[in-house]
Amino acid sequence: MTTYTFQPDHYHTTLGPHAPVLTIADGDTVLTTSVDAAGRDASGERVTPGGNPQTGPFFVTGAEPGDTLALHLDHLYPNRDSGWTRNVLAANVVDPGTALARPERDYANWVIDRAAGTARLAAPAGRLTNLSLPLAPMLGCFGVAPKGRQAISTATSAENGGNMDYRGFVAGTTVYFPVFEPGALIFVGDGHAVQGDGEIVGTGIETSFDIRFTARVLKGRRIGWPRGENEAEIFAVGNARPLDQALQHATTEMLRWLQADYGLSEIEASLLLGQCVRYEIGNVFDPAYTVVCKVAKQLLGALATDPAPDSGQVWGFALADVADALSCSKGRRTIRGIFSVKPPYLNRIGFRPFRRFRPNCPRSPKSLFPSRHPHKILVLNCLPGGVVAAAHEARQVRVHACNQRVNLPGRAAHREVRRASAAQFAQVEGLA
Repeated sequence: MTTYTFQPDHYHTTLGPHAPVLTIADGDTVLTTSVDAAGRDASGERVTPGGNPQTGPFFVTGAEPGDTLALHLDHLYPNRDSGWTRNVLAANVVDPGTALARPERDYANWVIDRAAGTARLAAPAGRLTNLSLPLAPMLGCFGVAPKGRQAISTATSAENGGNMDYRGFVAGTTVYFPVFEPGALIFVGDGHAVQGDGEIVGTGIETSFDIRFTARVLKGRRIGWPRGENEAEIFAVGNARPLDQALQHATTEMLRWLQADYGLSEIEASLLLGQCVRYEIGNVFDPAYTVVCKVAKQLLGALATDPAPDSGQVWGFALADVADALSCSKGRRTIRGIFSVKPPYLNRIGFRPFRRFRPNCPRSPKSLFPSRHPHKILVLNCLPGGVVAAAHEARQVRVHACNQRVNLPGRAAHREVRRASAAQFAQVEGLA
């Protein structure tokens, strides 16, 4: 893994298929900077027009449409001692009568004490004289290039991310984006030293940032909207207007996540979300609003680590030990491993069973080597690398044997499978 230091010399106010400024590999880390929303850098000098200018894009080798980009926010912090906000609530967050009577909007300047980790008004007045806010550095606008080779303004947001202004995008968070363009094309910018929920004055405390992120590619893992996780929660993000449509996108994405990666049925996921979901508002100022749907990891712990009764082992496997053996060869049927698969996950991980041999079909009355345990089914098959990675992260597959290669020409399949693998299946299931 390589760490790059990149100093930008130009910026973009759209997220789109722009020429990359740096090419990185899966797992690489980038240290860079961003200007504030008005285009001012660490010295306070305006170096580019305003409008949430973005640093990037960064091209990630191996990222292709249909993959997922995992962006870990390693470090986010202001790199200057000043910031600014607007001083009056946005017209759309108050009642119409109140909006008409608002004072004239202006700017307020803030002093950022980076050593103390606080921010205060530069010219406080009245009862805000002693106001001091703890810094909570976050990225307001970032993401990847959108679908259809669009270039979407940094004023708004969509499936690719963008100007979401969610105060949960802090250091230590991993954010997942669907990949729409080769290389994903990562953009970062719009640092806020502090911001309240909803960005209801139209800004956070806008300032320039030092940024460090690490990019990973999850091959073959397709998602619809941005997702994220931190130490305590997983969350899904919906961007749209009106607000209820943003909530619908976020809730739908969380439902899909719980079904695909945690093996829950729609009823099970609905029961869990109905009583345990938490929502946050990212922004209600931009052209597209942002709603975040969250579930506590503590609630999901038992679901994600369901042990196999026969061995007490946790579902999942050491990916590095089997990745080479599980590469899929095109043009012929090849067995590369013996897997236990949770039935709810079977239709989501892309198995291609043989016509006459379907041990991974939950509807079959019997299989060649039946499992003793109804919650899992033994499968002989090969898995593409991206499927392996997704299954590994979801803890839905356990590998019992691998690195064997058995060609299956036509009707000889049953005999070859039985000869090569019966002993291993019997050992795994305690049938011997």
